[in-house]
Amino acid sequence: MLINGSDASIANAKALIDDLAKVGIHKTILEDSRILYLSMRETPIVGSGYMYANNDELDAYIYECVKDYATYPGVYGIQLGDEPKYSMLSAYAAVYNSIKRVNEKYGFNLFIQYNLNPLNVTQDVYDNYYPAMGIYYYTSEIMLGNIFEKGNTTEYLT
Repeated sequence: MLINGSDASIANAKALIDDLAKVGIHKTILEDSRILYLSMRETPIVGSGYMYANNDELDAYIYECVKDYATYPGVYGIQLGDEPKYSMLSAYAAVYNSIKRVNEKYGFNLFIQYNLNPLNVTQDVYDNYYPAMGIYYYTSEIMLGNIFEKGNTTEYLT
């Protein structure tokens, strides 16, 4: 369910979540366009000269985005952008980690839905970007038999 942060958008989402609960659907993942936009940027978003000078500034923005629905009954989580390109992984990881910090700081329990497949990536992604997001195993990629680039050689993992 896509929301944009306006009062009407949040009210409509809550009304729909309530209707879903009436028919037995008690967990909804929201897609907040403000967070989606950040997670799909092709440039870093945190650091000198970027959108947010530091993680505290980004966390304050993420909190402002999620505070009106994070604890609403029936809200299970938040969706990041779908299948980011390699160039988006820095922003993607920054948003992912910010939501984790906001969850911890404010006692929220938002599940973070993200889809990384299919990515054609270099070993650098495995060594740097995935661990930055707290991802240390690649079971789903291996099970799905996706193609990963390593240097000039493409390996098929099955």
